[in-house]
Amino acid sequence: MVIIGAKGFAKELLSAMIWSGYNTSDLFFFDNLSKDTSNVMFNKYPIIKSWEELALHFRINSSDFMLGVGSSQIRRDLATRAIDLGGTLRSFISNQALIGEYGNEISEGVCILPNVVMSCDISIGKGTLINKAVIIGHDSTIGKYCQISPGAKLLGKSTIESYSEIGAGAIILPGVTLGKNCIVGAGTVVDCDYPDNSIIVGMSGRLITHDILIK
Repeated sequence: MVIIGAKGFAKELLSAMIWSGYNTSDLFFFDNLSKDTSNVMFNKYPIIKSWEELALHFRINSSDFMLGVGSSQIRRDLATRAIDLGGTLRSFISNQALIGEYGNEISEGVCILPNVVMSCDISIGKGTLINKAVIIGHDSTIGKYCQISPGAKLLGKSTIESYSEIGAGAIILPGVTLGKNCIVGAGTVVDCDYPDNSIIVGMSGRLITHDILIK
C-alpha cells in the first residue's frame, strides 16, 4: 500500500490506520515535491520520490494506494495521475467510526476517520475525505473528491456536490444543497442553498463570491 502524500493529512491517515489495527509493515509514502523530507518517514516507512518510481512500485509490488492529502482538487489530480500509472485507488474506513447498517453507499477511495457518525441512506462519492468527528445525517449526499473537515455537521437530506470543501466545525442545515467546488469556512452555519463555485463564511453563511472555477 502507498499513501499519496507524506505530510499533514498523510500523518493523520497513518495514525488512524494504526488505531484500527491496520498492518503497516508494507506501507510506503509518496512525495515528489517536498525538498525537506528524508527517504524514510518515522525511521520506518520508505518514501517514493518520483512518478517513475511510483509506476515501478505499482508494477512489482502492490498497485493499491490511498490519498493522504486534504485539498479536493489536489486529491483528484493525484488520484488521476496515480491511476494512469497503474494504481488502484482504495478506501479507508476507521473501525472507530459509527456507520449505519442500511442504505449507505461509499465509493472507492473514500477516507473515513475516527469518531465519524453516519446514519442511513447516505451516499459518498469517489475520493472524498470525511475527517475526524464529522456527523452526517440521514439521506445526505456528498459528491466526488470533497473534503469534510473535523467536527463538521451535515444534517439530514443535505447535499454537497463534487469538489467542495466544508471547514472545521461548519454546520450544513437540513435540506441544504451546495453546488460543485464550493468552500464553506470554519464554523459557518449554512441555512440555504448556494450555487457552484461559492465561498461562504461567517456564522450566518455570508456569500463572498461564486466565480472560482475548478480546472
